[in-house]
Amino acid sequence: MAVIDHRFPNLDPERAVLASVAAEVDDLRGLTDEEVLERATEADGILLGARFQLTRDRIRRLRRCRVVVRYGVGVDNVDLDAAAERGIQVSWVPDYCVEEVSNHALAMLLAVHRQLPAYEARMRSGQAGIDAGRPIQRLSQAALGVVGFGRIGREVARKARAFGLRIAAFDPNLTQEQMGPEVTKTGDLDQLLAVVDAVSLHLPLSNQTRGIMNSRRLSLLKPGSMVINVGRGGLIDEEALADHLESGHLIGAGLDVTALEPLPPGHRLFKAPNLILTPHVAWYSVGAQRELQTKAAEGVARVLGEAA
Repeated sequence: MAVIDHRFPNLDPERAVLASVAAEVDDLRGLTDEEVLERATEADGILLGARFQLTRDRIRRLRRCRVVVRYGVGVDNVDLDAAAERGIQVSWVPDYCVEEVSNHALAMLLAVHRQLPAYEARMRSGQAGIDAGRPIQRLSQAALGVVGFGRIGREVARKARAFGLRIAAFDPNLTQEQMGPEVTKTGDLDQLLAVVDAVSLHLPLSNQTRGIMNSRRLSLLKPGSMVINVGRGGLIDEEALADHLESGHLIGAGLDVTALEPLPPGHRLFKAPNLILTPHVAWYSVGAQRELQTKAAEGVARVLGEAA
């Protein structure tokens, strides 16, 4: 059992679960990509982090693998067609951090709306007064657009309503009835962007969603709008986002994910005004981490147990 590209302090939860199917855990953290592949070649299963790309060529080198479970939500770093051709089951853990990610999205939304980055910078420079944050409108008079209405998008909407925000949502896979009466379903993303004051992204990354928030779509947002992304970095054209922040068209943004992680020193986003950046940590709490490790290992154990 190979564990690739994890950031956990230890693999005790995985070992406890996989002992039930007599699977040994091989921790491949810290190895080069080639060393990882050499060690994973004979593994019966793989637990996989977010950054290591399990491409077609790499999957071809897996001689015994029967299951890959991705730590987290989504499997955009796995070639699913190649895995299916080799008879490898692929799964993920879709429900381990709904509370944490929705809270992180709302925390970013509130901080950007209240202009906390601008005010903090002003305080640190020895200045006071409200000018750095002008104008701030009442949040209860605003509308939030939730793009992607899965588990996390739904929870963001539920919590946002407690602050008085009106909710509009875009998700072509759901009906109005499935979204619920408190949510306005918008059938076209462009239409949604034109009527909301903030947008929160909760989409998987795919060929269809990559760069979905491009310069044209950012331009559709009202002047003074906000953008929050705790989904996938590739959803936003980051150069275009920086343009719209620097021009003042957007009042601010919050990003927990970026197309390149970590961002290199001197990246343009570090200088963008009223932008909150966090290092892909929206998922994290002690409880969520343990749940993730346990559920991912249980996914591997089910497959290996069936094959025994």
